[in-house]
Order: sequence, then structure tokens, then C-alpha cells
Amino acid sequence: MAYYVRVGQTIHDVFQEAIATHDTANQFFIRDWKCDKCHHLHRLTTLPPHCVKCNAPFRIHEHPANLEHTIKEGNLVGHVDDSFTFSHNDNDYLIVIDYKSTSLSRLNSNKLPESSHLHQLRAYASLLNKKHHVLGYVLIYIPRDNPRKLRAFPFMLTDKEATSTLRTIAKYEIQHRQALNASTQSEVRQLIDSRPCHDEASFNEFTQHCTFKAFCTTSNSPPSPQLVQLADERLQRRLAIANKTNPK
Repeated sequence: MAYYVRVGQTIHDVFQEAIATHDTANQFFIRDWKCDKCHHLHRLTTLPPHCVKCNAPFRIHEHPANLEHTIKEGNLVGHVDDSFTFSHNDNDYLIVIDYKSTSLSRLNSNKLPESSHLHQLRAYASLLNKKHHVLGYVLIYIPRDNPRKLRAFPFMLTDKEATSTLRTIAKYEIQHRQALNASTQSEVRQLIDSRPCHDEASFNEFTQHCTFKAFCTTSNSPPSPQLVQLADERLQRRLAIANKTNPK
């Protein structure tokens, strides 16, 4: 697993550096850029020739000055791999890009793109669309065993899709706060009843790597006894830690 994780990170680094140092590409790809001298952060822009604060030139090869743009929305934090900007009829547009490592066999299996990757990138695009005109988003799958055989999956971002995605994010934000603040069994049971992964179909839509899948998808209603027991154990553990940390 360490190998796959590091190869995936290397793929990101190599592609981002290649674009940042390409004389044509760096005129259209926008990121965050940090000055190596004064550390001033230039947010979501093309490569600046000089720092706007101290006028120091950007030297890409000497220091990894380009950074992934960070999106923050409540407790949600995401990092955008790349964005591509262009103008048409006096309007500026943005294409949000995400790189994913894969294998040639999976790339040729017609199992891509993965739904979880689409949900992630669509969320980034919808959040950026609140301040910028995001036209669409692209998932780029890069095989670890032959990175030249990459494949891109482009999607348009409609107003309806962006609105729906933002509503879903807001719902998850509420559920996340409720989960963090739950202090009684009734509050925990309410979270269980309102969970988005209540059956096999919704589980596959929202998440595919949860270690508690068998508990959530055993039945729709009522929830499985294992899930209720697990939630109660976690609650009791949390309360015990809280009482130990903040004794009366």
C-alpha cells in the first residue's frame, strides 16, 4: 500500500510540475503560488512572473512554489489538483481537474470513472462555482504501469447539478456536526436512521470503502443490532474520555 500511495503522489507531483514549467500550459492553468522569499500566497491564479508583495521572481525549478488550491466549507477541506482557465466572448470560464492513479487493466475495464471520485470532484467544482464560473470538471486517470496511456473523463457542470451538490454538502455538514456533538442514545439513533448509506444502492453511491458496510446494509429498517451496538459503544467511549478530560 505504501508503494501505491507514493506512486500516486509522485504522479501528482510530476504532472503539476510539468504544467507549471511549460511555457504555454502555465498561461492557462491556475493554482495557488507561494513566494519563496516572503511566503506571500497568490491564490487561484496563473503563474505570476514576480511576487506582488516583494517583487521576487518565481523560480519553479528551485522550489515547489505551486500549491494545490485549498477549498474550505465548514468542516469540509479539499485540495484541487489543477484548474484550467480560458475566456470566450468576454466571459471567463474554469475547468476543474483531478488526477487519479490507476492501472492499465482497470483503465481498460470500463469501470471508470469511480462514483466516489465523481462525487469528490463535483463537490470541488460546485464550491468553486460560488465565486467563479465553472464550466465543467475533468477526471484524469493515469496508469501507474504506463503513464502515457492516460485517459480523461470530462463533464459539464450544470446549474441544477451545482445547486443539488451544494445542498447535499450542506446536509452532510449538518450530519457531521450532529455526529460530533451527539451525547445521548436517542441522538445517535437519529443519526443512524438518517444516514445516507442505509442500503446497498445508496452505499455504493456515497462510499465504497467503509469498514462498517455489513452493519449498514444488513437491512433497511430497523438498523442492524450490530450497528446500534457499535454506535452505543462509541458513544460511551466518547463520554468516558470527555469526563476524564473535563472532570466536574
